[in-house]
Amino acid sequence: MLICSMNCSLKWYFPLLLCILPFVSNGQNGSLMPDVYGQFFQNYYLINPANSDTSSLVLHLGHKSQLGVFRGVRQTYFDANFRIKSKKSNSRHCLGIQLFNNSEGDFFSKNRAYGRYSFDIKLSDSYFLSAGLSVGMVSYAFKATQSSAGGSDLTYDGNIGLWLVGTHFKIGTSMQQVFQGKLSPIGQTFELTRQYNLNASYAFFINPNIQLTTHAWYKHQQKTTNDLQVAAIITMQKLVEFGGSYRYQKGLVLMGGLKDIYIGTSRISIAMSYSTGVLNTLAKGDNAVELFLKFSR
Repeated sequence: MLICSMNCSLKWYFPLLLCILPFVSNGQNGSLMPDVYGQFFQNYYLINPANSDTSSLVLHLGHKSQLGVFRGVRQTYFDANFRIKSKKSNSRHCLGIQLFNNSEGDFFSKNRAYGRYSFDIKLSDSYFLSAGLSVGMVSYAFKATQSSAGGSDLTYDGNIGLWLVGTHFKIGTSMQQVFQGKLSPIGQTFELTRQYNLNASYAFFINPNIQLTTHAWYKHQQKTTNDLQVAAIITMQKLVEFGGSYRYQKGLVLMGGLKDIYIGTSRISIAMSYSTGVLNTLAKGDNAVELFLKFSR
């Protein structure tokens, strides 16, 4: 009865939540935040190590290239999640890995590598609760130039999170950069301050052939201000996807792609997005192209 009540309430109030949240966000400063993608909703493992997928194997590959005044800034990640077979029908375990590279021009790069574990508890036929953690290393490196020496530094890092996943909605919370590591690759110290995330997603069918999925991501990082990103994606015939996302003060991102192209029992999804610069009040000319690929079975 409680779960039914939650589902009915979210059905009516979640769209309203998406309208209200932009007005409570105070701004953003992403200089020391984990890498941010306009298509964050394609791979929630970027934000939360807990599991929100029912597939036995999921592979994600993403790439983002800045254009315009920030040309040369590139971000690439690979993510794999494997479900461990279990005889218990009410619980499941998953293992995963994440690899990140963020190249800010030719001389500065930030790399991350994590191992991940999560477990799911089945609450009913429609809902499960998942908890997860990931632990790994973060490296910052400066290449040497004719005028300055290079340097690099390494520190450990970790993330924890929870997801409540239902048939039509999911809501999660997570903490990134738990250990608040510090790096000093060339004398200057970079502190990986904790980031707190709250995510929610709700999907419903406009008609039998068209589905609308909404996403919201609110984040707060210590010693900085808040940040908000929302997205709305339309899926037609369970194949064609298009829509967009908006990050507070960072502008509008448009995306399109193909979802769940079946190859035997496996599925492939492909998407591309473009950061338009529209409604970007912080950095004019901050345009970017993102490519996303997903394989699951």
